[in-house]
Formats: sequence, C-alpha cells, structure tokens
Amino acid sequence: HCTAPGEIEAIAPQHAPWRVREYALFASSAVAGWCAAAGVAMIGYREVQRLWWGAAP
Repeated sequence: HCTAPGEIEAIAPQHAPWRVREYALFASSAVAGWCAAAGVAMIGYREVQRLWWGAAP
C-alpha cells in the first residue's frame, strides 16, 4: 500500500521507493481524473462499510 515519505524509508527501505511513488500518484488529481473519464465513482471506506453492513443478512 502507498505511504507518505518519511519513516517508511527506515521501516522498509526495499519497498519505500515504489510506495512513496504510489502515494504521490494517489495524492495527485491523476487517478480522480482517470476515474471520472471512465465513469468510475470513487467512494471512501465509510461508504464501503455502510454498503457491507447493509448487505449483511
């Protein structure tokens, strides 16, 4: 999963470069633009939880 630069370099130096790049990508407006262009609705975890609990028997 993505993470902001800082402590990750000490915690997992072998994974830090790509995790920080993923963070920069998701922090930019690029992903939101791609989703909007494709008609994909972005939702947060609260909405996922609401849908999950709403689907429970």
